[in-house]
Amino acid sequence: MSVLARNRRLSTTEFEMNCARLVQLTAQRADHIPARYKKFVRPRLMELTTSAYHAAIMANEADSRTETGRADRRKLFERSIRCLVALQKPLVVYWSLFDSKEGGIREWADLVNKELALLRGAAHFEDDREVPMIKTFDLKYSEDRMFLNKMRELHKYTYSKICTVPLEYKDHLSDQILQFVDDALYCTLQGNDNFPTTRKQYEARDKYLKRAIDNLNGLQRPLYALWNVMCYSENTMDEWAGQINECIKLLSGLRSSDKKRFGKLK
Repeated sequence: MSVLARNRRLSTTEFEMNCARLVQLTAQRADHIPARYKKFVRPRLMELTTSAYHAAIMANEADSRTETGRADRRKLFERSIRCLVALQKPLVVYWSLFDSKEGGIREWADLVNKELALLRGAAHFEDDREVPMIKTFDLKYSEDRMFLNKMRELHKYTYSKICTVPLEYKDHLSDQILQFVDDALYCTLQGNDNFPTTRKQYEARDKYLKRAIDNLNGLQRPLYALWNVMCYSENTMDEWAGQINECIKLLSGLRSSDKKRFGKLK
């Protein structure tokens, strides 16, 4: 049954209004993505953000006066939080591909994190759980982080090539290739995000670096399949493979260096 607007009082809360601002900001940024990249980068950003907003609105509609309503409300808050936390990797992809400025990165991350905090506060979780926050990463070029510089170069190079691949290969080749290279970049950034002072921190860093290498190795299978259908030049294939191998070599070297440097931490 429809409800006439003039007979209804809409009750908005801060978490709903803030999420609306997040959707607006994300749409503005996504709309400025270069056309050839848009089909790969925009959908994930918008899908997660609008899903979080939808769940926030539905949570606001749930009846908090009944136990059933409160349970439904908590589930919807949890859904909204999951969507926002899942934005981390798509945001990293956007920030790295388009060389986002520090201020723009911080504005976007702060808005997501404000929403996460508001949702957590409104949910009144009985277990007083911690909600992960969106992290920002230092993406500036540095001679001391050649492994990260090269990973970003590979990431950008791969996107530049995949953007010209016919859409008929998107689902079973292009998307798979981008997932591997996205995961490799994300794991490299996570691994580089802290300087280990404990054994636990060292093991967490090493786990991320290993996952980055595993993704680079996994990338090669669908990449070979793509090369067979796209008929790239020998120069292009050599350049692509060379960048992958260089990243693997640099990350493997970093893991070996880390083992000597941090392996005896307690």
